[in-house]
Amino acid sequence: MALPVNEARGFLLKGDDRAGPVRVAEEKHRAILETSGDAIVLANAETGLIVEANDRAGVLFACDASELVGMHQSELHPSEQRDRYRWDFRNARNAGRMLLPDVTIQRRDGTVSSVEITARTIEIDGVLTLVGFYRDISHRKAREYELIAAREAARAASDSKTRFLANMSHELRTPLNAIIGMSELIRSELWGAVGHPKYAEYATDINDSGLHLLDLINDILDFSRVEMGKVTLHDEDIDVTDLLEQSRRTIAGLLEERDLTCVVRVSGSPILTADRRAMRQMLLNLLSNAVKHTPPGGRVTITSDVDGQGGLAIVVEDTGRGIPAERLEWITEPFNVDEEISVTRQGGAGLGLAITKRLVERHGGQISIDSSEGFGTSVRLSFPPGRVSFS
Repeated sequence: MALPVNEARGFLLKGDDRAGPVRVAEEKHRAILETSGDAIVLANAETGLIVEANDRAGVLFACDASELVGMHQSELHPSEQRDRYRWDFRNARNAGRMLLPDVTIQRRDGTVSSVEITARTIEIDGVLTLVGFYRDISHRKAREYELIAAREAARAASDSKTRFLANMSHELRTPLNAIIGMSELIRSELWGAVGHPKYAEYATDINDSGLHLLDLINDILDFSRVEMGKVTLHDEDIDVTDLLEQSRRTIAGLLEERDLTCVVRVSGSPILTADRRAMRQMLLNLLSNAVKHTPPGGRVTITSDVDGQGGLAIVVEDTGRGIPAERLEWITEPFNVDEEISVTRQGGAGLGLAITKRLVERHGGQISIDSSEGFGTSVRLSFPPGRVSFS
């Protein structure tokens, strides 16, 4: 006659013919429970009462593991949430499994923590049992909160910087316009001779420097508006051929000054629905870069074509010095200027591509750049099919 089983742990009493094999199984079971890094709680799937817990469960709930036995599973959570978890446990019993990735538990000392619960129902000694694994994720949650706080702080700092640049640029532009205007009057000798040729030369230098500084300030203002989301697109149907030709005429003086040729090639007669001012700004940014970085005798090419999906691609290509491979991945970041390059000599603050990237993205498109040192650069603006039609 078999002897009774210890109901708390399931151990067979000494003398049972099956005591040896079952004891080995129980020891394995206990070893698994106690070496697990997760808290493990076993509960009767019908009643929800806890029948067993490992030592890690005691650590997690700030008590001795034996104190958990006899409690209802829902009592492991804050009182205001227990009805919800009773429902979850019933669903787990019916479905045979449960995964709760972010759950709040309440320790016996009243403190709360975040855990992840994975549970399955299995039959043990003829009783349907819900085996739950509780993984402490409080450190991960704390880290997530830290990252969120850091991201928000960084965003606030960036917004503050952008507002400062915008406000300061406005303040600088007012006196700068006066400087440019007065130097232009002196240079042109509108009110009479300046008395010495050097003064006219100095006035020319002042005027050129003022215009250059005004370009930088305008770039900063444009970038600030884009960053703060204050750029509103006013879409209209634009003849792409006219747009590209007009852009070429705008830089005609620079092309002649640097002894460069510029070719425009347009496939078909595409019409692009876009903001005309933004399109001109993007193209002039790309053309300005191409002209600045292409040596005399070089070539700038502007092409437009429709891709296989019906989208429009506008490409500005030059035969300039190219971009080093290590710079390509961050070339569209703001204030991206080579350390060895003088900003005054190149005429920019590294904002042209950053502004262009954000403007083309506002149109639902994207920018891509292909370049090799010594072999020139190709910048591609891609616009979605929904913005393209044909005359």
